[in-house]
Amino acid sequence: MIPREREIDLLQIGLLAARWGHLDVARTILSALAMTHPDRGAPHIGLVVAHLARGQLREALACADQALQCVRADELTDVQVLRGVALAAAGRTAESVAALHRAGPHPLALDFLERKDLLERSI
Repeated sequence: MIPREREIDLLQIGLLAARWGHLDVARTILSALAMTHPDRGAPHIGLVVAHLARGQLREALACADQALQCVRADELTDVQVLRGVALAAAGRTAESVAALHRAGPHPLALDFLERKDLLERSI
């Protein structure tokens, strides 16, 4: 078992790799963390963000859908919001709006719902 401090370090490295465009490295690290701790949202969220950044919408949605099945209830809102963002980017506006409504009063969900231009520009 990886000590919690090292797990956090790996998560940060994975997120940085995704941000810097090293999707293969990010996917390897974040996927390993998601497999060892499937109930934790952060690795799943990192994978969704990495795929979104690369325009890999099908993969982003698959990661979000998988995360909805296994993350803790207190982290489902973040996953639902990113799923809504991925759906908007894929041009699936009605499904995006529904996902963002399910997320409730999350700041990103509220911003997306309030600013229709974000939804329209995502298409």
